[in-house]
Amino acid sequence: MKRGKTELRVGTTVDASTPARGALEEALTKGASFGGAFRRSRAATEEGTKAAIPLVARKGRASTLGERSAGHHGTGATDAPLLETTADTWADGV
Repeated sequence: MKRGKTELRVGTTVDASTPARGALEEALTKGASFGGAFRRSRAATEEGTKAAIPLVARKGRASTLGERSAGHHGTGATDAPLLETTADTWADGV
């Protein structure tokens, strides 16, 4: 978060992917398989993406819309589940 100077609850990829990181770490700590951990991570990303919909984007491209961005998927938050799905698919093959 330092590099892009973003934070939580501003409608970015960080809002969608932060829950994924926590779910992945928790699953691996509890002894889940690599593939199982990524499945949990993907589910958390989807929840994070849905939670970002009502947010007013304050960073990224969607921030140019101001209040009108609330209620819509931002591109960053929408990309996060796609990346997680790719990682999940890869993990199943490992």
